[in-house]
Amino acid sequence: MQVSTKQFYRAQLENLSRLQQQSGEIQAQISSGKRLLAPSDDPTSYSRATSLEGRRTELEQFSRNMNAAALRLSLEENTLSQATAIATRMKELAIQGASDALGTADRTAIATELQELVGQMAGIANAIDGNGEYVFGGFKSNEPPFVIDANGNVDYVGDDGRREVEIADGITIATASSGAETFMRIPRPGNVPASIFDIAAVAIVKLREGWSTRDEIGSIHAAVDHFTTYQTISGSRLGKLEAQRSSNDAAALQTEATLSALQDTDLAKAVTELKQKLNAQEAAQASFVKITEATLFNYLR
Repeated sequence: MQVSTKQFYRAQLENLSRLQQQSGEIQAQISSGKRLLAPSDDPTSYSRATSLEGRRTELEQFSRNMNAAALRLSLEENTLSQATAIATRMKELAIQGASDALGTADRTAIATELQELVGQMAGIANAIDGNGEYVFGGFKSNEPPFVIDANGNVDYVGDDGRREVEIADGITIATASSGAETFMRIPRPGNVPASIFDIAAVAIVKLREGWSTRDEIGSIHAAVDHFTTYQTISGSRLGKLEAQRSSNDAAALQTEATLSALQDTDLAKAVTELKQKLNAQEAAQASFVKITEATLFNYLR
């Protein structure tokens, strides 16, 4: 009889403890808004939610990469637009310098303006992004890629690298072209490629020596086309980025919706279940007290 009574008490206490634990778990789900607080709550759903959280982290990183890339590409596009404008002015001056009617003073004036334009071109080619890095330096982005010496000559000290970022699984995009390909390799008609600085330097020397710049018009015109082409390339990369952004945003929304369905507490259901557990707990406590009192009364009799 004693063993049976002990077993009864133990069973009642375990039942009360279980109801209290379950009530506490539901209250925690209500207060946190999450139904999955530990793997034991639902191992399969918890594993799936963990995987989705990892996916969400990846998509967030892709979004940050896109934002940084968009800023650099917009800066590159704007810089190349300026380069196109400067090269267009250089072409106008080369056309003027081709006139046989010009005197020495006129040619000197044109040469002086061309030299100023070379300085402007080198200045924009050393564009810096929001992180203080040089856009056209390739992988060497922490120092100015274009250096002007005492004689006004421009040297490129960057490299041929194209910095890329991942914007989706297995999809990368260049955040800028290198200074080598944009400013240093102008594909001249009938000649080997040359930098815009060397092309302008030849025109400057000819003007100062009283010669015509007729032969430089084609090369500078090619530079205008070259900068326009790379401006278009930059714009195309921006377009690709924005198209992928739309796809990523859709994936992020789907991920959040699935996570919410797995993790979030159904408040109406949880409140109802909590009331049921509390009522069961209260009934069990009352029943335990009555049975205990009756048993004690019989013992005293």
